[in-house]
Amino acid sequence: MWLPHGKPIQPKDVEVIVSESFRDLREFINLCNTLAWATRDSVKSSLPSFTGRYQVKDGGIDVEWMAFELQPDEPAGPSLLTPGWNIFQYKQSDVTNQDRDKCFNGLKSKVSEAVNNLYKRTGRRPDGYVLFTNLDLTHYTAFGDKGGKQIVPQKQQLLDAVLKNYDKPKMVVVRI
Repeated sequence: MWLPHGKPIQPKDVEVIVSESFRDLREFINLCNTLAWATRDSVKSSLPSFTGRYQVKDGGIDVEWMAFELQPDEPAGPSLLTPGWNIFQYKQSDVTNQDRDKCFNGLKSKVSEAVNNLYKRTGRRPDGYVLFTNLDLTHYTAFGDKGGKQIVPQKQQLLDAVLKNYDKPKMVVVRI
């Protein structure tokens, strides 16, 4: 999809561009790895373990990263890292082939209990969990109701899904 020069890009355009431009999942993984690396700021940490695996079960880990020298109360700047053990998970949805709501619900299902499953599988508690997606999500500040039913912003729905059944949800920083 080519966008005309000088016209604003809408969120739905980004979804379609990523869906069409990164049909090979390896390209989406490389994009996410680049973004993760670029946002590390000046944080002193171990080198991240980028798996580079695609279309295989990764156990909920696309990137594993230890941040050593951050203090828990120290602001991290623009970094996505949290002090300690950080997990990055990448989920791309193809909005060109299916309904956007189906894409979102599928994503929510895929990340349901992510932190709990990670803990059960590894015996380790992550300090940070970062989910990358190409979907344009409604934000935490969204509010209102639909036919008398409270609307829950999509970012909050994903956060709730990621932390579902985890016994210490306040001990992990989740970024979406």
